[in-house]
Amino acid sequence: MFEKKDLIVAVYYIYTADIITRKNLLEFLEQLGYKCGEDDLTTRKTVLNSRFPVMVDEITKRYSILHNTVCAAAAASSQRLISAEEFYVLFKGADCFFDEYLSAVRSALNRLEYTDEEIAELFSRPDIEQVLKDSYAAFRNGLECYTPGETAEILDLKIE
Repeated sequence: MFEKKDLIVAVYYIYTADIITRKNLLEFLEQLGYKCGEDDLTTRKTVLNSRFPVMVDEITKRYSILHNTVCAAAAASSQRLISAEEFYVLFKGADCFFDEYLSAVRSALNRLEYTDEEIAELFSRPDIEQVLKDSYAAFRNGLECYTPGETAEILDLKIE
């Protein structure tokens, strides 16, 4: 959730790697009372079978999709597009587990074009392990500058 003065913006744009991940995301949302924002273009089935990012609105408790590549590109270029792993961590906030946080940081590093091998090597370093633990603790204490995406950016800067 991002705050802008008195207005809280609570919309997430989530890309999913495959249909199983997307199905799990929709089921997670539906268990929490979210509904598909159905219209002429959107049904639960179209959201499930689309390749476009899922849009989740916390205020209306609705989900939908971005319907075209222009909208998806805009979300990506504005760095608002996140993985399902990142979404779960952001959604759970202080209630997320350390392994969930690490998975979300890995996903954010993948988005920064790090390979799984590079990430595994990076995570094995004691100094990086400490950065991850400190970032997780700060995130759980409510510091929004330690989201998984921000932590990935910190690690990217530390590597350079």
